[in-house]
Amino acid sequence: MKSKASISLSDEDSGLPRVARTRVKRPADSSASDKTAKALVREAAKFRREKEKAEEKERKRNLKEEKEKAKKFAADIAQANKLKINKKESTPEMLVDMSQSFEDSSVGTQVGEYMRHLGVQIRFVSTKIPNIVSWRRKITAFYNDEVGHWEPCPFEKSGEKSMFLCFLNQSVESHLRKLLRDYPGCKANLPHEGLTAWMRKNQNVRNRAYQAAVRRQMVELGNSATESGPSNRRSKRAAPPEPPIDDDAIEDALLQLQVQHNCLIYHTAAAAESAEWIKNFTEHISTIPYRRERLNVQDAVFCMDSGQVKSGVDVDDTYIRMLEEIQRVTAPVAYGVAVEYSSVRDLVNGMREHGPLRLQDAQKCANKSGALTEARIGPAVSKRLHKIFTSLDPASTDI
Repeated sequence: MKSKASISLSDEDSGLPRVARTRVKRPADSSASDKTAKALVREAAKFRREKEKAEEKERKRNLKEEKEKAKKFAADIAQANKLKINKKESTPEMLVDMSQSFEDSSVGTQVGEYMRHLGVQIRFVSTKIPNIVSWRRKITAFYNDEVGHWEPCPFEKSGEKSMFLCFLNQSVESHLRKLLRDYPGCKANLPHEGLTAWMRKNQNVRNRAYQAAVRRQMVELGNSATESGPSNRRSKRAAPPEPPIDDDAIEDALLQLQVQHNCLIYHTAAAAESAEWIKNFTEHISTIPYRRERLNVQDAVFCMDSGQVKSGVDVDDTYIRMLEEIQRVTAPVAYGVAVEYSSVRDLVNGMREHGPLRLQDAQKCANKSGALTEARIGPAVSKRLHKIFTSLDPASTDI
């Protein structure tokens, strides 16, 4: 074999002419423009990142504000729907307007002290008819019938369709007619101060007049019996006293007044009692809208309040409690029925198949574990259960 040797020749050793190598230089302006472009790209990316961060921060801030707003709205809804049947919570909403005739009176002073303790604002205003007390309310929520709860609203003041009247030395009926004419749509409440004491005094006068008449008649009979002969002299009789007003007539007139004009009349003995009645009315009127809506809700959702219907922990317990709601079905009877028929479907089918006396010989259970006793359910309960679960009468009220 011949060995091959590779011989490397340099440019200097070779006899070929040397070719000069030239490096291609890029233009200076092209390099500067690339750097400027890259810087612009970096600036744009940086601006984009900062913008995205700002948008994300703004989005989180808006989301936080929306959550806080929703939380505040939920708190306002809860506060607006807070149960205000208690007069201590609803009374501070009231505003009491009293006639200026009460300003320097004992009633006005005592009512002002009562309202100060209750946290109620009171003011004395000029009215067409003197001695009038009216109420207004600070409205901070309204009832939404569609959703069935109270919703907060801007603060405003509203008048209540109720009125409390005090009157002195005037005709009651004419005074009431004038009041209803000047204040249409209002309900009148009339406290009559001192009427009870006057009627009691009237009764005492009537009793004394009767006793005096009886004594006078007894004296006349005694004198006529002791006289020996007729006497020409006649004693001058005193004029009979003016007959007092009958209490029944007063009560009939007041009753007629209440029926005809749909007003309420209250008897008070003194200024202190009248002031206390005004306080009581303020507390009562403050709860009227809340009690009205609560009654409407209770009428709409019958048996939805807790405690009205017993709820079971599972299907079997609910079945037992349902049976216990039937009259004469006690817990041992219900457990005994559950031993015979474990569900309502089985109970209905068994009653239809075997008749009303199917359960008369069934044994009662002593406890939940199913321990049977010697006592029987009996025919009366068996017939009742059969009638309840197999009757087709929609108007039946048996339970």
